[in-house]
Amino acid sequence: MSLTHVHTLDLESYKALRNDRIAEEENGNLFRFKNTTNPSLQALVQRNLKPILDSAASIAIGYGLDLLKTPPDEVAGFYTVAGLTLSPAAIQLLKDYHNKPSQQTKQAILKGFPALQSETDARKLLGAVVGKFESQLDLKLGYHIGESNERIR
Repeated sequence: MSLTHVHTLDLESYKALRNDRIAEEENGNLFRFKNTTNPSLQALVQRNLKPILDSAASIAIGYGLDLLKTPPDEVAGFYTVAGLTLSPAAIQLLKDYHNKPSQQTKQAILKGFPALQSETDARKLLGAVVGKFESQLDLKLGYHIGESNERIR
């Protein structure tokens, strides 16, 4: 694929397409059924707004924010950038785990960390996380590939 003739997108279209691709990969049930009117699927969406045991070593919320591997202050920063509020009690749950990782502190996060209110909040949080990593990618590459289909691939 040549990068001399990129298929450019306006910034909002680029972010929407980028986030859709990541969201579907990170939490397919939340992404696919976000607009459902089926009560059993709505319950599935609600479950997917809570922290989920993603693997033995990971608890994710929304579209893939890892609550165990991401430092608590960084999680709080992502919530702030997304325009979401995270209570001091929720931050303390993360700090407790990071200070003393154990099954007990992991379970405390699964049971006590607040669910996101909506898929829109999950999408905002995803945008905050990906925005940071995209900036880091540009720094490592030493240049910026414009907002395009090629950048998403």
